[in-house]
Amino acid sequence: MKYFAFPLLLVTASVLAQNFLRLPVFSNPWAESKSSCKTLRKSIHRYRYPHPKSQPNPYPYAPIFDPYSPALAAELMAVFGHDSLADRTQRFYNTHQVKRKFGMQKAASKAKTAKAQRATIQSIISNLSKQLPFQSDLNLGSNSDTDVYVEVNASKDWQLNPSLDFNTQQTFRYGAQSRNYSETNFNFTQKQQHQAIASSALSVTKTYDDTYNWENHLFRKQKINHDQSLTYGLYSNGIYNKEKRDIELQNWGPYVAWRRPLWRTWLYLENELSYYQDRTNDNKGEFSTNIQFEMAF
Repeated sequence: MKYFAFPLLLVTASVLAQNFLRLPVFSNPWAESKSSCKTLRKSIHRYRYPHPKSQPNPYPYAPIFDPYSPALAAELMAVFGHDSLADRTQRFYNTHQVKRKFGMQKAASKAKTAKAQRATIQSIISNLSKQLPFQSDLNLGSNSDTDVYVEVNASKDWQLNPSLDFNTQQTFRYGAQSRNYSETNFNFTQKQQHQAIASSALSVTKTYDDTYNWENHLFRKQKINHDQSLTYGLYSNGIYNKEKRDIELQNWGPYVAWRRPLWRTWLYLENELSYYQDRTNDNKGEFSTNIQFEMAF
């Protein structure tokens, strides 16, 4: 009897567990694995691809964003403009179009750049000259192929009275071979009746070897008719002797000049006749004549 009590007790415990506790006592592991896989696939399918209407809107009062709405497109076009990139490129090409020319353009561009630089320098010098209390000028020239010089001029006019004017001019020049050179001019001019003027022009020059030369023109100029003039006066020149500290007279004499038009109103012919005495050569005098053509436009 005791051999049948243990199996009977085991069967009774299993029946009670299945009916009251709902526990699987004898189960199929293969069936349980299949049922668990189906349940997992259903849960994944249900939560990976939720339907929009199945979930409530967490922000019911927020505006709905529509990337294809006309209002959004109008707001973007107001910021970036309605023209396309091709339109902007074509507009830039039309406004910045470069004219094409045949031939080499590098030399022309270099010449144009050099001309613009010279114009800029001239403009700066002109503006600077207007700020100075006297008139100034800057020149570049040459006395020969190897003697290139830079020249600076400064001048000033004073009107002492209605008929008397005083003019001064200072010139500084520096050359590759002539070196330092300076010239100072003083000019007194008096207006007289019948379109005549009387003038005295004194000039003092200094060369690179510290040699001082001077010359003076004392003359009267009289207009004849409308386009002719007669000039006569006295000319003198000399040097400054540094050893003796004295101003020496070397040449002097009278001269006369006649200026008149030739063939045309813009072409003039001037004849000058002079007689000068040379004090450095026993006061020997000599006649000289000079013919000068002048074009005035």
